[in-house]
Amino acid sequence: QQQQQQHWQPEPLDAQHFDVWRDGCCQILPSMLFSSFGLVLTGYALEIAEKRCRAFVEMPEYLILIPMLLGLRGSTDMTLASRLSTASHKGVFADEERTRQLVRASLALLQVQ
Repeated sequence: QQQQQQHWQPEPLDAQHFDVWRDGCCQILPSMLFSSFGLVLTGYALEIAEKRCRAFVEMPEYLILIPMLLGLRGSTDMTLASRLSTASHKGVFADEERTRQLVRASLALLQVQ
């Protein structure tokens, strides 16, 4: 008895696979281009601020704080999004008064942070 070894062969790609890739690229590419443009624009604005703002001219160490503060701001925004999505899944938004209270409290907490 001879046992034939079967080798793995990739499945041929059909039109559905290409549609998935095309749809993914069409959804991802615009946001990536927009965020890349935003990063370039932010760098340009920071370069102008570094040359013209008195605080950055006298104390260039302040530039070190900017990425940290931006990261902190992103973290607090994600905390707000997490709180609101959890409330949505728990059904808090069904009651209009509770919705107002939650949104006010969350925005106040965001401003304090």
